[in-house]
Amino acid sequence: QASFLPQTMPQVPHVRFAVHYLLCGRVGGDFYDIFRLDEKHVGFYVADAMGHGVAASLLTIFVKKGVRTKEVNGSQYRLLPPDEVLYKLNRDLIDQQLSEQPFITMVYALFNHIDGTLQFSRAGHPYPLHIPKEGEPRLWKQEGLLLGVHDAKYPRGSHHLGMGDKLLFYTDGVDSARFEDNEPGVDSLVACAARHRELPVQEFIA
Repeated sequence: QASFLPQTMPQVPHVRFAVHYLLCGRVGGDFYDIFRLDEKHVGFYVADAMGHGVAASLLTIFVKKGVRTKEVNGSQYRLLPPDEVLYKLNRDLIDQQLSEQPFITMVYALFNHIDGTLQFSRAGHPYPLHIPKEGEPRLWKQEGLLLGVHDAKYPRGSHHLGMGDKLLFYTDGVDSARFEDNEPGVDSLVACAARHRELPVQEFIA
């Protein structure tokens, strides 16, 4: 399973990526990927195949192979927007007609690192947390159903990231985490992010 995770982060101007990956067992359902799509765009996602063990880890492999981010037609190509990526993946999962219904959450983003525009769509996954250089951290709330359950469409949100901003994708593993005297989960996450917002991104993640 570890071999399917990125071994390095893309090197692009003005942007730094960092990850902290900690399993609660030998194999699990949390996974992510990040990739350069062209000279302007980076795609990345975090997903969670609910459950643990071999069944969940096999679903992660299926999803990784099933994420289609680009359509190529001769010498031309088109980058698929996040809502279309999740829609096609959801259809593929439903078409498999698995004996046990998969429950997969995911958030996929397409980031233009030239102009700072980030588009994302969400399938039942925890909301991304935006930590601006100045101002209060806030969740980017975008609705969207789980993958693999029903035929669905996935609304697309669009935001701008400024110099010094941070954007945090995470899984539901933080739901039981407590920071100081805050309530466990999102309240603690937001408070911790606000406290450490000035740190370099790798230290911030840790």
